[in-house]
Amino acid sequence: MKYLCMIALMMAGTLLPAQTIPQDAAPNCQVASTTFDQWFQSGQPVVNGVVNPANSVGFTEGSVCNFYAWAKQMFLWVTSESGGSRIFDSATFYDVSPPDSNGQRTFLPHGKGSFLHSMMLRAAKGGPHDLPIIEGRSGQLFEVMKPPIDHSGKQIVVDSSGNLVEVSKAFITPNHKLAFQDRAGNTIALPSVGALRSDSVPTDTILTAREFMVDGKPVFVDSSGNIIDVEQGQAGGSGVLETQKDGLVYYATMTNDVYAYFLTGVKNGAIAAAQFPTTQTDLAAIQKYAAANGKPSFTDAQALTVELKSSWIEVNDLNKKNYITTTAMIPVYDRSNPQKWVLKGQRKATLGMLGMHIVGSVQGHPEMIWATFEHFGDTPNAAYSYTNTKGNTVTVPQSTAGNWRFSATNSTGPFNVVHMTAKEANILAQSGYTISPSDSLRTYAWGAGPNNAAANSNLISIHNSVNALMPKGDIRSDYFLIGATWTTAGTAPPTGQTGATNVANSTMETYQQHTGGCFLCHSGSGSLAPATLSHVFGGETNGLQPLFPASSGNSR
Repeated sequence: MKYLCMIALMMAGTLLPAQTIPQDAAPNCQVASTTFDQWFQSGQPVVNGVVNPANSVGFTEGSVCNFYAWAKQMFLWVTSESGGSRIFDSATFYDVSPPDSNGQRTFLPHGKGSFLHSMMLRAAKGGPHDLPIIEGRSGQLFEVMKPPIDHSGKQIVVDSSGNLVEVSKAFITPNHKLAFQDRAGNTIALPSVGALRSDSVPTDTILTAREFMVDGKPVFVDSSGNIIDVEQGQAGGSGVLETQKDGLVYYATMTNDVYAYFLTGVKNGAIAAAQFPTTQTDLAAIQKYAAANGKPSFTDAQALTVELKSSWIEVNDLNKKNYITTTAMIPVYDRSNPQKWVLKGQRKATLGMLGMHIVGSVQGHPEMIWATFEHFGDTPNAAYSYTNTKGNTVTVPQSTAGNWRFSATNSTGPFNVVHMTAKEANILAQSGYTISPSDSLRTYAWGAGPNNAAANSNLISIHNSVNALMPKGDIRSDYFLIGATWTTAGTAPPTGQTGATNVANSTMETYQQHTGGCFLCHSGSGSLAPATLSHVFGGETNGLQPLFPASSGNSR
């Protein structure tokens, strides 16, 4: 009987640890075997073989399937083994440092040989102003501003005269307003949040709120001083994720070399660019600038500009064979207090990849294609539908049966509730919780609405097509494309957003899986400016800094 059950499961879908992909989806997105062969440098599929990057300069739109095929090929490229390391660990890519106190980040060159990453502890999803996001029970989204803190840890607010005042006590009044008292017990008028709103989307989509601590719990207020009613467990984007087996999740951000020299040329005034490069002419300008500054060529120039963001857990000798791996320095904590883990050092570790965002510019699309991948068994799906080979709509119910990294077996929720947050170098438990794993759910299984069977079928179809062509035993087959999004005709987002419009990665946007997907936050005022689309790119004084300073010889 056990074997009959296994056969039935295999007929219903790919048998994988707690993750089943329907095998009878309408084959609307297919990659031809002759095309797939040419993805590999050898001209034919080889286990863990080197894959060429997609030709972003020569990209042609066609159907949505072309965008998904671009994403699949780019993932196989960046995770290819070459010269003793993965492409993302090679000199083709740079790590991006965490922001310093001034919001500035730097390129960290990989160089030759093995590279030791320095991982971040969380992956907060920033809004249009790169501030954390919360969602009210009404569905309204807010970017969160936190008050300054003085040397003693007290919150600071501005009184009605414009003076900075230390808050001795914060409390909620009987009429459900937030009030403050100074050291003398006098009431301090609540400062207005002011006019800071998102310019990237309609003003009723994302507003601005402030966060204050009241009796050790976060309270969010809008610009009128009203307390925002939020679901339990929201943490303003600073939630820390942990597997069911107590493994913390770490994050890394990278860009490729074309991106690094493009940004450097733009910020040094040597490349005139109002958007990310999409043409051979754009690429030639970057190549010319790089050659004039000591880099004669790019190994994979046709990839154009690429950003990567990835999530990782520590693995051991027994299970690392199941993951794409890298090495990194990770923080070490004193875990004796279940309410507060205190940083006490760091150590070298082997990490396995859980998920990856791949974002890249292509011909006709300066807004970039935003694609994301996850490892099988990360997180269970909410219910979704797809179209099968007979043209019928099939509904796949939500199920947490089986073993998951981020959900207890047969969990009924609540899902996606923050248990702990990162504060400075330490980890703090949320009120009512200990530092512990939470149960996660992928809200939009394939980045679209649960009833968008056609959109879901396209992604299932291309997964099945590529998976059937992959050589058996290739570790990259243990990852799958959740979705990708872009805009029609390359317009400035969020106008014209298409593809998997609600796409989110359950290991990176665990607690911020909203409708609107990537372009909810990566957009602004109808602009295609790199600093508007990319929180990594940043402006002239913040964000990622040039590889080297401008000089009289390289500025226009």
